[in-house]
Amino acid sequence: MLNKQEQKLLASLRRGERKSCQLFVQQYLPSLFAFFRGMGEPKEIAEDLAQETFLEFWKSLSSFRGESSLKTWIFLIGRRVAWKQRKKRPRQEFSSETEEHHQTEGHEALQDELLWKQEQHSVLTQSMQTLDERFKEVLLLHYMEELTIKEVALVLDLKEGTVKSRIHRGIHHLKKQLDSHWQ
Repeated sequence: MLNKQEQKLLASLRRGERKSCQLFVQQYLPSLFAFFRGMGEPKEIAEDLAQETFLEFWKSLSSFRGESSLKTWIFLIGRRVAWKQRKKRPRQEFSSETEEHHQTEGHEALQDELLWKQEQHSVLTQSMQTLDERFKEVLLLHYMEELTIKEVALVLDLKEGTVKSRIHRGIHHLKKQLDSHWQ
């Protein structure tokens, strides 16, 4: 259900108020992009998927009944868009992008800490990519996008118990991956 603030936003979006439209995109574009990247999509494809998600959002705006939050709805649309696109192209292996490191003289400790954090992030990202899509989706939506169990269930069209089970199993598989890497 929509709260009062979302009801006002929805009304202004339906009226086509430019400022509300811009704010809506600014609010959800980074989260959608991060979700698609977390699902293993290359940067360019994640950008395309986010754009396509907003196009689908605008097309279906008049039919939205407000039975979920706008955030839940935009992720539901995004997931559908991503699955349609994945069916059209062959499976691609995830390739992590190389980040540039700025060398600063006299700051070896800071550089070591930065490298350690980057290594941890890289290992976590690679471990996430080994997970079955079912587990990856629930973990990203629940922990990264901070959707509730109920909202994740709505986005994925699952029962809440199934979402809880997949979160538990996904964490278990992820922990096993990370444990094996750090041993």
